[in-house]
Amino acid sequence: MAPAMKKAKPSSAAREKDDDAHTKKPWITDMPLDVLFEIFKHLPALALLYLTWTSKDFRALLLSRSRTRRIWQDALAEVKYLPSTPQYMSEPAYTHLAFISTCHICHRTSCHSILWHFRVRMCEECIPSKFFHGKLESLFSGRLSQLAKEHGHSHEFYYLPDVAHLQEQFNALPQKDGEIFDDFLHQRLQLTSNIYEHAMQCSRWMQQVEKAREENRRKLISTREAAIIERLTKAGWGEELGHITPFNSRKFLLLPEVNKPEELDNMEWENILPALVKCMECYKRCRIENLQRPAFRTRFDSLNTSIEDASRATTTKLDFYPRPVDICHLPEVRRLLDVEYDTKINYKYLKKELKSIAPGLVGKWYKDVLQNFEDHLRSDIKVDNDVKVLELAAMRFTCRMCSITLEYPMVLVHKCLYGRSGCHNIVDTMHKEERKDDLQGVYSTSARAFYGTYPWSCQPIKPVMWGDRIKNLFKACDQDPGRATAVDMDRRDARVTCNQCFSSRGRVVMTWRAALDHCISEHRTPNSSSIKWSLITGREERQARAIEESYMEPRIRKYEQQQNWACLICSRVGTKRDMITHVVRHNILANDAEEGKHYHRKIDSPPIRVESVMVFFKGITKYDLDSRDVDWLVQGRADYYDSD
Repeated sequence: MAPAMKKAKPSSAAREKDDDAHTKKPWITDMPLDVLFEIFKHLPALALLYLTWTSKDFRALLLSRSRTRRIWQDALAEVKYLPSTPQYMSEPAYTHLAFISTCHICHRTSCHSILWHFRVRMCEECIPSKFFHGKLESLFSGRLSQLAKEHGHSHEFYYLPDVAHLQEQFNALPQKDGEIFDDFLHQRLQLTSNIYEHAMQCSRWMQQVEKAREENRRKLISTREAAIIERLTKAGWGEELGHITPFNSRKFLLLPEVNKPEELDNMEWENILPALVKCMECYKRCRIENLQRPAFRTRFDSLNTSIEDASRATTTKLDFYPRPVDICHLPEVRRLLDVEYDTKINYKYLKKELKSIAPGLVGKWYKDVLQNFEDHLRSDIKVDNDVKVLELAAMRFTCRMCSITLEYPMVLVHKCLYGRSGCHNIVDTMHKEERKDDLQGVYSTSARAFYGTYPWSCQPIKPVMWGDRIKNLFKACDQDPGRATAVDMDRRDARVTCNQCFSSRGRVVMTWRAALDHCISEHRTPNSSSIKWSLITGREERQARAIEESYMEPRIRKYEQQQNWACLICSRVGTKRDMITHVVRHNILANDAEEGKHYHRKIDSPPIRVESVMVFFKGITKYDLDSRDVDWLVQGRADYYDSD
C-alpha cells in the first residue's frame, strides 16, 4: 500500500494573500483622520462608545487618549447637567458607567443601580460579594490599620477592589514614613474627598434625569390621553365622556391603552378601539344603573301601596301569599316597572292594573311555586309520577343554609327560601343567572336592596326520605312509605310501639307522627332497618287514646290560644276563638265557621304534637317504676293497665 501523501504547505505568497483578505480594513477606516474626527464631533458620547465595540480599528482610534479625548469631552459636555469627567476616570469609562445598564460584575442587563462613590454599576445579587461591612482598620494591619482607624469614614461600607488597590499602593511605597508617606496620605485623602464630591454631583444629576424623564413621560401620556379623547369624541362617545365620574375618570386614565408614554398613530388606534369602546359601554351601563336605582326605589314604594289595596280586594284563598319582592318579579308587573329611569310611570294606572290582575297573578304564582317545588324534589329523589310527592308522609326537608329539619307545608314559608340580602350564600349563586337577564341585574339588585330579601326559591331545600329506617313503621300501619300521604296516615290513625325500645314495665304508645320523629331522633345506627314496630290494638289502644286525650286537652287549649290562626277571607291573624268571632262578624253563623274553609292554621305555625304515652303492663305497681315512669305518671302521660 502506497504511503499517504503529505499535504503541501501553501506558499508564503499565498499565505500573505489570505491574511490580507482576512485583515482587509473597512473602507471607513481608510478615510482621512480629519474627516473621521469631524464626523465624531457630531456623535453623542454613547454612539462613540458603541463604535468602540464595532471593530478593533475604531476601538484603537477612539480609545486613544491623545487623539480623541477632546472629542469625548465635547460629547459628554452636550449631556445636560452631567458633571464633568473626574480626573480618576477616563471619558469612555465614565460614559460606560453613566449610560450602559449592565452589571460590571455579572454583566446582567437592566442594571440601574449606580454606586457613584465606588465608580461601579452593580446588581443587588453581586453587591454582597464585592463589599465589606464593618470597620476599615480590620482589613489592614500595622501602620495602615492605624491610618484607617484615624481617617476611615463612619459609614463602614467599603468596596473590596478599592481596599486591595490601597493596600497595593501602600506596599509599593519605598518608605512607610517621612515626606513620601505624607504625600501619599495627602493624595489619598484628597482623592477620597474628590470622589465623594463628584459622587454627590452625579447623584443630583441622576435625580434631575429621573425628574426630566418622568416629566417627559407624563407629557407623552397627557398628549396620548388628549388624542384618545378627541378620537372617541369623533366616534360618538363625547356625551358619555362628559358624564364620566371622577372615580371612573381615574380608572379610564389608568387603562393600559391610555396610560402609555407613546404617541398614538392610526394603526395603534384601530387596535385599541375595541377595548376602549367596551370600557365606555361599561361606564355607560354604570351611569344608567346609578340613575335607575333611585327610580326603581320610587316605583317599588308605590308598588307596595298598590299591593296593599289589591290584597284587600282579592278573594283568593291560599295557604300563603307572595311577598312584594315576589310580585315585583312577576313578568306582568316587571313589564310595568322595569323601564328606563326617565320614563314616567302612571301610578294611577299601575294601581288600577294591579288591582285587576292581582287575583290571577297570585293564584298563578302559588301554582308555579308548588310546581317548582315538586320538580325540585323529583330531581333529587326517585318516586313514581303518580305519587303526590309534596304530601308524602315519610318526607322531611333539610335546609342547606341553616340545617333545620322541616315538614310540609311549613317548609314553603321557611325564612331561608327568601335568602338574606347582603349575605354570600347559596341564594346568591341561585340567582346569578337571573341577574344576567336585565341590565347587569340592576332591577333585581334594586329590588333585593329595597325589600331586603330575594324572591322565593326552593333551592336551599333538600328532600330527605328516611327509607329503611321507617319502612317497618309504615308496614305496621299497612301503608307504603313510597306512596302514603300524610292524609292517608291520619286517616289510618294507628297507634304503634317500638319493639327495640322495649321496657319490662310497659309499652310506649305513639301516633305515626311521634313514631316518625322517634325514628329520626333515636335510631341513627346503620342497622336501623332492623327496627320492628308493633301495632297497638284492642283494650290497650283504647286506654292509650284515653291517656292522650286527657294529657293533650290542656295543651290543645293553650295552642288554640296562640296567634296560630288566619282568616282565609282577609288573612287576619289571631287565636282560634278570634277567628271564629271574626267569621261571625262576616255574617256567617258560628256553627258554620269551618276550619279549612273560613279560617285555618297558619302555614308557618308548627302543628301541635300528640305526645307519646305509656301503658304499664298488667301487674306493675308503683314500686316497679323508675324515675321517668313516675314523672310521666304524675304528668298524666302514663297509667296502669286497666283490666276492667
